[in-house]
Amino acid sequence: MRSKAIWTLGAGAMLLAAAAAASAFEPPVGSRLGNRLTPSASSNTDETRTAFRLAECQANMHGDQVRDILDAPNEDRAMRAYKALEHEESCYLDVYVDSRAEGVRASMSKASYRGMLAEGILKKDKRAATLAPLPLQPVYERPWTALTGRPPSVDEMAICVADVDPAGIMAVLATLPQSREERGAFSGLSEAMGKCLQNGIELSADALALRTAFAEALYHRAYAPQATAADGSGAKGISE
Repeated sequence: MRSKAIWTLGAGAMLLAAAAAASAFEPPVGSRLGNRLTPSASSNTDETRTAFRLAECQANMHGDQVRDILDAPNEDRAMRAYKALEHEESCYLDVYVDSRAEGVRASMSKASYRGMLAEGILKKDKRAATLAPLPLQPVYERPWTALTGRPPSVDEMAICVADVDPAGIMAVLATLPQSREERGAFSGLSEAMGKCLQNGIELSADALALRTAFAEALYHRAYAPQATAADGSGAKGISE
C-alpha cells in the first residue's frame, strides 16, 4: 500500500505568512519589453516546482475550496476559505512531488500562491482552452485584483493578455516552471504583452510573478465571466 504523506495549508501557512515580504525567489528582472519577455530563472527552482505541484494537488482534490479562495469577494471571505483548505488532507507526495518524499516545505508570496491554485484549476477541466480572443478594451479593472497583493499594473496587463491571447497563456501553463520551454512560451506572448502594457508604465516582474498573474487572470475570465466584463469608459492607456 502506498504510504500517504499529508500536505495541508497548515504546512503551507508559510505561503501566506510570506505575503507581506518580498518573495525569496521573485527578484525583478527589468522593466523594458525585451527583458520581461525572457525572464530569469529563480535560484530556488526545485522549491518553486514543488509548490506548483502541491497547488495542483489541492486543485485536483479540493477544487471547491480552492475556487472559494479565488472567488472570495473580500479579504475576510478569502481568509476563511484559506483556513477551510488548511484542514483538508492534501495529497500523496509520492505522486505529486517525489516517490521518496515524506514531507515538503515551500514558501512564497500570496500572489504566487493564488496564481498556482488558479493554474491547477485551469489544468483540471481545460475550460480555458475554449476561449476565443477578444478585442482590446479601454479598461481592465476588476474587483478581485484588490485581493491579489500584486501591483495593479501587473494584474491589469494580465487581464488584458487573458482577453487577447488566452491560448498563449495556456501554452505557458503547459510548460515546466522555470524551464527553457517556459521562456519560449513567454516569448510567444510578446505581442499581447506589448499591446497590453499601459502607456507610461514600466513593468518589473520575473517569470514566476508573470506566470501566476496570467493564470489568475485567465481563471477569472474562464470561471467568473460576470466579473471580467469591462466597465466604465475611462481609458487606461492600453497600447494600440
